[in-house]
Amino acid sequence: MVRSLRSPSIILVLVTMGLWVTPGIVAAESPGEPGSESIDSTLKELEQELDHEDQTQEKSSDPPPAAADSVPPEPSSATDDSLSLPRLLSMYWQPIWTALVAGLALGLLGVYVVARRIVFVSAALSQVSALGITLGFLGVALLGIQGVLADLIPPVAAAVLAIITVWWLVRVGESSSFPRDSVLGVAFVIPMALVLIVAPLITAEMHEVEHVLHGSAVAVSMPNVIAVTVAAALVLAVQLLGFRGFLFSSLDPDVARTQGVPVGLLDALLFGSIALMTGLVTRALGALPTFALTILPGLGAIGLRIGLAKVFAIAAVAGGLSGAGGFLLSSFVTDWSVGASQAMVAGALCLILRAAGRLLD
Repeated sequence: MVRSLRSPSIILVLVTMGLWVTPGIVAAESPGEPGSESIDSTLKELEQELDHEDQTQEKSSDPPPAAADSVPPEPSSATDDSLSLPRLLSMYWQPIWTALVAGLALGLLGVYVVARRIVFVSAALSQVSALGITLGFLGVALLGIQGVLADLIPPVAAAVLAIITVWWLVRVGESSSFPRDSVLGVAFVIPMALVLIVAPLITAEMHEVEHVLHGSAVAVSMPNVIAVTVAAALVLAVQLLGFRGFLFSSLDPDVARTQGVPVGLLDALLFGSIALMTGLVTRALGALPTFALTILPGLGAIGLRIGLAKVFAIAAVAGGLSGAGGFLLSSFVTDWSVGASQAMVAGALCLILRAAGRLLD
């Protein structure tokens, strides 16, 4: 009970009451010295208990003494792991996956581009796609379109312009009045100039135009991921099903025609595949990495001088590694833009494959 009554004022009142009441009780029972001794002993016990309570409170309020050999804790390693590979993959899996899939498809198609000496087709389609995306942003801004439709219009415009360009290339063919090289030159220069003219008109979407031209690390949205993945799957499926026909019509179209191979249809499918992938990948990754992933992996794989099926497989793998590896290079090693890093990785792999081809010879 004494422990529960820790206030000095309450204890003083109780002690005083004990001084008043106890003498009468003791006197009534035994009016001698033993009564005063019991009072003194009671007071001493109360004082000792009060002293003990005060000491206990003082000890509990003091901070615990530090150990002589205590070592301060090391800083958490969470900061050091903030850019670890698993964390990076979990945070930026969308652009990494898109670059990987796009590199696989563009690397495979790039073998045809390099083998048929139509490298300028990829460059022209990249610029045409960039123009389509820029015009799509302009239309979205002028019409005030929002939501999912605003995300779909730019890549659809890019694909439509790329397909129109491909149709023009197939239609013109090798006409003496307007040869294919001239068409490619026009399709490369005019869209580039129009992008520079139209882009300043889209002040609200200028960052998106910069992303289209140079690529971005985090701007790949889920619709773009789905579109690139589905398109790459379709392109790879078409190539696997018609591999012999595409190869025959590309290497020797005259003999292929005599054998009844539909060269025109296969060319349209091939150019359409390149246009589709170029338009979607330009919207997702940018014009620079799109062109690099189309040309450099195929150029390096052809230098190996091995079986054609292996050339296509190596080109596809090199393209995928260039896309994903360029993203990781810009994240861990350099402060380059993602598009530039992907182009540099593709160039390095191209040189390695060409050197390996010389060594194998």
